[in-house]
Amino acid sequence: MDRRMRRKPLLLMVFLMPFLASTGAAPVEFMDVDDLRPGMKGIGKTVFHGTEVKDFDVEVVGVLKNARPKSDLILLELSGGPLEESGVIAGMSGSPVYIDGKLVGAIAYALGIFQKKPLAAAVPIEEILSPKDFGAVGMGHPRFESFGDITPIATPVVFSGFDPRATRWSASRLEEFGLIPVAGGGKGGGESSPLIPGSVLAIRLLDGDFEMSAIGTLTHLEGNKFYAWGHPMFLTGKTELPATGGYVHTILKSSMTSYKIASATEGLG
Repeated sequence: MDRRMRRKPLLLMVFLMPFLASTGAAPVEFMDVDDLRPGMKGIGKTVFHGTEVKDFDVEVVGVLKNARPKSDLILLELSGGPLEESGVIAGMSGSPVYIDGKLVGAIAYALGIFQKKPLAAAVPIEEILSPKDFGAVGMGHPRFESFGDITPIATPVVFSGFDPRATRWSASRLEEFGLIPVAGGGKGGGESSPLIPGSVLAIRLLDGDFEMSAIGTLTHLEGNKFYAWGHPMFLTGKTELPATGGYVHTILKSSMTSYKIASATEGLG
């Protein structure tokens, strides 16, 4: 694949990104949200360091029926890895959840702040695979969609080449998008990032001498398509942006909002 990564169509609102070549991934079984019961246990997948996808534990707390218009949310308690100390981590959006080996959904929402134990909400896989039609294309004025204490997990945006004052100036302006500006390095040519469920997915917002990349997690591959994030990023309709893999340097742990400090890689592979 061309390492310069040709620009690819990215439909942020419906979590769908056409990829240039089929991955040859094995078929995945799905579990319907109506089959879930409190106490069921499974695993989630994400990257805590480097590019290696790690498992963490999940337990179903319940299903919030019609938590959003005609949409359900799966309430989960998370554990394992750094999660007991960090809580839900910004950059985990899209982390796939499996129970009995079947894909249940993607972690996408956090519950409140200053949690005593990590609680998150996942979007059922059937809703991710059959997204709603958001209609018009264009910028408009996005709104950060939250439902009381249930809020989309924030997305780290890595700034490279910027004066720190520019990053600080951007902070309040990015909050309405649910984005967290993070100082970090630009794309590198070192370790490649695998294209598998749970791997880092970076969306290039700005490239060149100044770089900006939004960091999330890949959920599922299906034929020549892959799905990520689990929640809208910009509420702007169909948008064309390039995508790459990513490398996680560390997790900044905070009682307010923990997040991945990461860099985009040169390409997916």
